[in-house]
Amino acid sequence: MAVSLAETLTTWNDGITAFEGGDVRRALTLFKQCQDQSAVMLFNIGAAHLKLKSYHEAITSFNAAIKKDQHMAAAYFQRGIAQHLLNSDADAARDFDEAHRRMRGTRVIDYRQLGMSSKLFECDVLLNGALTCARSGRSSEAQDKLRDAQDAQIEKRHEQLCRDFSSAVRQRGSGCSIITLPETSLFKPAKN
Repeated sequence: MAVSLAETLTTWNDGITAFEGGDVRRALTLFKQCQDQSAVMLFNIGAAHLKLKSYHEAITSFNAAIKKDQHMAAAYFQRGIAQHLLNSDADAARDFDEAHRRMRGTRVIDYRQLGMSSKLFECDVLLNGALTCARSGRSSEAQDKLRDAQDAQIEKRHEQLCRDFSSAVRQRGSGCSIITLPETSLFKPAKN
């Protein structure tokens, strides 16, 4: 039986409400029930898995989102986070590199126009790339990314992050945590 667009939007919105209310398992169930498994919905499924610490499932969902929209830098970024949390820093570094490539020379991607209240900053992507390269023993590459990140600073917080990450890179990535998107970074249906 076909599901109407209105029903899909209601289910999607209910999933957002459940996620924001802390019922991530219910949100995941609702996102999976949506008829339209677009890149943004698959991203939301990946974000729910990430929040539930189901990192392999998160990677699978972000892979599916990327397959539908190969330009979705946020999906590469989030997949890199999942890879890092699985201690697969070489894979994470590749994902952060790919996220950076998908940013296509911009300093920031503001996803608000697409329904997500987050921004992806080039500086954050590069810092994560530097950290994961350092942790995987590629110190020269880590230093290059760190220099690029210093040039890509936009927000005041980036200045301190660059100092912290510089110290961490010298210590093979220890003493610093990876930068993440806010946990509530989900694509929401457009409001009419």
